[in-house]
Amino acid sequence: MNISKIFGKQIKSYRKALNISQEELAERCGLHSTYIGQVERGEKNASLKSIQKLSRGLKIPIAKLFECFTIDSIESTPAAEIYYTVLNMGNDTQMHILNIINEISEISKK
Repeated sequence: MNISKIFGKQIKSYRKALNISQEELAERCGLHSTYIGQVERGEKNASLKSIQKLSRGLKIPIAKLFECFTIDSIESTPAAEIYYTVLNMGNDTQMHILNIINEISEISKK
């Protein structure tokens, strides 16, 4: 699934959770309802200004709109997989992992 469709589904999900129509969201955002539909279907790429308006209209932080992007939904690389795995671990665990990575890095230099 492409990034525009994933983002559009996220917008639609938050809109439905508020139990509002595309028209009402458009009014809250100062955008056209046709544009809201196109974004929700993944037909349009939302600009940064539009994303800001959407977050305000949905009354959620911008970051929430991007929580839908996981390793499975974007191009997966080992580095991205490591990042997303470690991201939600506590600081102590992250420090242990960093130490292990540093040790491996030193070994691979030899």
